[in-house]
Amino acid sequence: MTGRCCLCGAVGQVERHHVTGRLVRGGDYVDPALVIELCTACHTGRAGLHPALRAAGLDFPRPGVDLLGFRCRRLGVTERLIGAAGGVLVLGPASAIATGDLVCALADARAPRARGVA
Repeated sequence: MTGRCCLCGAVGQVERHHVTGRLVRGGDYVDPALVIELCTACHTGRAGLHPALRAAGLDFPRPGVDLLGFRCRRLGVTERLIGAAGGVLVLGPASAIATGDLVCALADARAPRARGVA
């Protein structure tokens, strides 16, 4: 498909990158609607997003890991890499909704602790 790479800004052939990934190789995507567009080089190339996530230990969640935290960490690392490269995080409507849902889930998970602090 044709689009603009979120990381390098190139216009041309892009692939969909599922920001929060999969639980296991070949499994279903955790948040299937949460996608960004990346050119092949920025997606899976040597200096691409997938190698960066792998290097950060975020390829797949380890057994027993807090899945909400894992999903948020992958989103955060993705956003930091895009920002550091001077790119722009572009979300379609479904991806924006999925991102909002993820942020709200994080807020809900933290709410009991936040109330106890005040």
